[in-house]
Amino acid sequence: MNVFYRFRIRMLAVLGVLLAVVAMPARAQQGAVTGRVTDQSTQQALVGARVTLVGTVLATETNAEGRFTLRAPLGPATLRVNALGYAAATREVTIAAGQPVSVDVALELVSRYRLDEIVVTATGQQERREIANSISRVEAGELVPIAPIQNMNDLISARVPGVEVLASPMLGGGARVRIRGNNSLSLSNEPVYYIDGVRMQSSVNSSSIGIGGTNPSRLNDINPEEIESFEVVKGPSASTLYGTDAANGVVVIRTRRGRAGAPRFNIYTELGIMRDNNQYPTAYRGWMTNPTDTSFAANSRPTNGVQCFLTQVAAGTCAQDSVSRFNLFEDPVASPNGTGYRGQVGLQVSGGTDAVRYFLSGEYEDEIGLLRMPEFAYGRVLAARQISEVPYEQYRPNARRRTSIRANIETNLTPRLDLAVSTGFISSTQRLPQTDNNTTGLLSNGFGGPGNRDNGNFGYRLFTPDGFFSETVNQDINRFIGSATARWRPTA
Repeated sequence: MNVFYRFRIRMLAVLGVLLAVVAMPARAQQGAVTGRVTDQSTQQALVGARVTLVGTVLATETNAEGRFTLRAPLGPATLRVNALGYAAATREVTIAAGQPVSVDVALELVSRYRLDEIVVTATGQQERREIANSISRVEAGELVPIAPIQNMNDLISARVPGVEVLASPMLGGGARVRIRGNNSLSLSNEPVYYIDGVRMQSSVNSSSIGIGGTNPSRLNDINPEEIESFEVVKGPSASTLYGTDAANGVVVIRTRRGRAGAPRFNIYTELGIMRDNNQYPTAYRGWMTNPTDTSFAANSRPTNGVQCFLTQVAAGTCAQDSVSRFNLFEDPVASPNGTGYRGQVGLQVSGGTDAVRYFLSGEYEDEIGLLRMPEFAYGRVLAARQISEVPYEQYRPNARRRTSIRANIETNLTPRLDLAVSTGFISSTQRLPQTDNNTTGLLSNGFGGPGNRDNGNFGYRLFTPDGFFSETVNQDINRFIGSATARWRPTA
């Protein structure tokens, strides 16, 4: 056993020396190709056009001026240029030592560009024309800075035909994503998510409470500011690429990458308030009088009302004399809705060279939801517990705080060997109130009220906010998502 391990270690050492020896002359015998990519009709520079050396993993992208520099081995080579919305173009070049080869490429804008579009699948990057599956692509990097997007559910919603997002109105609540509707009555209908080639945990009911209350989603752990693009593979045909679990569709997420050039900084911040302008249903109550009861006069309103049976109504001994209405969500004393606050700050830097490219990002987000304990309920808690102040997490039962850090690095070690590392860390803490179909929750008691405020519960049915807001659900998450990909082509 020991001899075997010693032999294996020696073999690995020998292989390492051989690779180093092979890589040294390959690195030394290199030239460069430079040029500029423009629009054929307008002569405008094309930013982000992809320039690749056919038969190798060497690739780069154009900068803000449309220029590129690609280091490559000496000899004849084929250069391929792709840009979204344009037909691909190839150029034959001969790379020599010393002076870089200059190649300018003008791309033609065509209406069939979607067939030449590059998409990411389980087998790597491919042109759309090569894939039989229905794939929709969304450029998140261009959308997030101008749209009101706070999480992944907002990013996916209403972006792709055939994809429906049933969002939760509660801060931190998970949404249900349906691609081409429901496929099963008993099994999960959620799609599969991949981020940078790694299948991620994205369950919707990520909480210890299975029925009732608000359930968070792990999909919202992802920071939209870090996403470059995402693609949706629709229908059961996605199983061909991703297996039977992908019968409900697949969402392939690609985070941002660095581009060759000087460091580019992006600083953003957001601060604001949130208010609820929805109209909630009004509760009504019919009041009955009993002429045979001498405890109150006819057409007067009893303190607690009178319960009438159908036989009494038919006999004329009990009749409705009035109707009252009350909407506790519109009453400033009884309403559980307040003003929410949101703050966000982030810093990103990207850049590098043709050999090494990097993207670094950090963000901090703090948000407090709309719900707050009304004043009457606050006073009840103080009196019942004999305390001077209600715990803040019960006074404001809905809040979320998240910190995300990402580092993506790509390097071309040799003309035939490259390495890509993608790492992301998320730390979040959130608290969620008891709502939805929970018997002791807000909505079941707020919507089931008696139609007047003088019922001892300020219009609530059985339980008031001092009770159900005191039952908080906290969730702390520390999550790491990482991947590393190495590609080596021994021959062209």
